[in-house]
Amino acid sequence: MLAQASDPSLPARAIAFLLFSGVIAVVVWGALCLFRRFRTWRAFAAVATCSAVLTGLLFAIPSRTRRGTPTPQVAVAEPPSPVSSNARPREPQKFWAPPTEQDRQDKLATDYVDEANGFAIRFPKGWTVRKIKGDPWIVEANDGTSAFMSIGVTPNPPGLEKVIARLDPAKIEQSILARPNATLHARGTDQLQGVPYLYYKYTSEMPMTDASPRMTMTHYLVPRAGHILEARIAATPETFKTFDPLFNVSMNTFRLVPDPRGTTVQSNAER
Repeated sequence: MLAQASDPSLPARAIAFLLFSGVIAVVVWGALCLFRRFRTWRAFAAVATCSAVLTGLLFAIPSRTRRGTPTPQVAVAEPPSPVSSNARPREPQKFWAPPTEQDRQDKLATDYVDEANGFAIRFPKGWTVRKIKGDPWIVEANDGTSAFMSIGVTPNPPGLEKVIARLDPAKIEQSILARPNATLHARGTDQLQGVPYLYYKYTSEMPMTDASPRMTMTHYLVPRAGHILEARIAATPETFKTFDPLFNVSMNTFRLVPDPRGTTVQSNAER
């Protein structure tokens, strides 16, 4: 929206001219009255005339300038729409989008199954997979340069209700933003084999054994009876988009074992 500046009305300008001219005349004549010869009405009339002429010139200059110059257009910003301070962008959840069977065969290694902790996944082909004693990470796969995939388990008191109650989205977001140089890009919810889970995408320092590189990560938290199953994909901010398609194919094979829906988990050949 544009608002156009307008000139004062003619009556207002006339009143301003008379007041300004009169004040100037009185002040100047009062100063001249220190001399006896100026203490006459004739002297006052002369001073008033000069004051009127000078005031008229002062009022005419801006008026001519306005007539010769296009009226400036003043931009008035539209008020921003109210948005909750807690609102976060929600990215489309891509990691469960079904890839082709050819993608699985070409890009993924064989199944990594952990029945004790209740999950299975196929990591990218050629990546180094190793068990670790992290908190909460228990297995990690990496490409040897700048990309990682990690699976972890956070113990909880028995009972799925208590586990779900612990997954407070606001508290998890606060813990992410409390990390050094952290930026939260997105958060959301989805389901894995009928089980609701939370996910967060953010960029922050990722503590490692010998360094804390700045990484972009997507972190999944899946409540299970007695523990929280966690999965994390990570890459440097510059390469995350490059690894995104491979992350998609691999995370599509991430599943719960046994299937909480009570059905038999299909083999890789059947999927």
